[in-house]
Amino acid sequence: MTHFYGSIIKHHPHPTERHKSTGINSARNCIFLRFFGQTRGAIAAVVVGLLVLSISTVEQNQFSMLCNFITNFIRPQQTAPAFLRSNIFVSAMSTSSTPTSKAPPALERLAQLIIERNSGKIIVGGVLAANESKKSVSLAIAGGGSGAISSLVSTPGASSVVLEGIVTYHRQSFEEYLLNHKVLQSSSLPSNYVSKEAAILLSRAALHRSLQIIASSSDRTGGAKLFDAYQSCVGVGCTSALRSSTAKKGEHRCHVAVSSLSASNSSRLYSCVLDKHLDPPRTRAQEEEVVSGIVLHALMDGNDEGILREELLMGSEHVSTDTI
Repeated sequence: MTHFYGSIIKHHPHPTERHKSTGINSARNCIFLRFFGQTRGAIAAVVVGLLVLSISTVEQNQFSMLCNFITNFIRPQQTAPAFLRSNIFVSAMSTSSTPTSKAPPALERLAQLIIERNSGKIIVGGVLAANESKKSVSLAIAGGGSGAISSLVSTPGASSVVLEGIVTYHRQSFEEYLLNHKVLQSSSLPSNYVSKEAAILLSRAALHRSLQIIASSSDRTGGAKLFDAYQSCVGVGCTSALRSSTAKKGEHRCHVAVSSLSASNSSRLYSCVLDKHLDPPRTRAQEEEVVSGIVLHALMDGNDEGILREELLMGSEHVSTDTI
């Protein structure tokens, strides 16, 4: 917009002195004199400036065409009044088109940390940290929390971490996933699909899926370091009950379990009860974001540099952990 302002105050010879044979300039100046005049021209410049200040940066890019059109009708030989040339006015016009910096969303930063740590590229105290145990992850999400999958796969380097992500939204899909990966018999389905037990079963089915993928890929590469590859396999399961179109009598809650071969056949569990009485209450999308953050938090073994606590959880909400 500085260019726009400069085009207003810059002194030009009368257009008819430069283009005496151009009837368009004369007609244009005639239109301007009729509808603007010297005082009204200055007022028009101020109005345009204030309008620019009230629109977003993206809109300003599209608005520049309109600005250029208006300046074409302001008499070039006019000089803007002193108040238009003031530092305050020029600064406001320049600042309005400067985009403001914004921190990446919490889920994006959590996903980036997971991938950096998995590749050993994270800096701690100015020093490259030792590589944490590499993870090859399959995720199974029942209901809320699918944002964890999309956040991971939309981050560069995700292929070094993510093997597969699946959302078992319907109960039938949930049951078939468990049965297909041989973690239970049809007679031992969980009585509650939003429970610690259900999350652990999902995580163990996801671990089985990770082992299947690694075994298949190792067959094609000659089975090199197959034992280490198996040790890196991780399964993540998440179940949740969140805000819906009808009010829930029970708690809004989630359970996330992480299973691996290196955990001595045990699973790490992360549970959280969301406050459904916040004022204003969270939307479904906001609750989804919190659960997705807890899934990523669990993948980092709870060490997320405080991002979950500071940016997603509210009030007395907290994540409890257990090993089962």
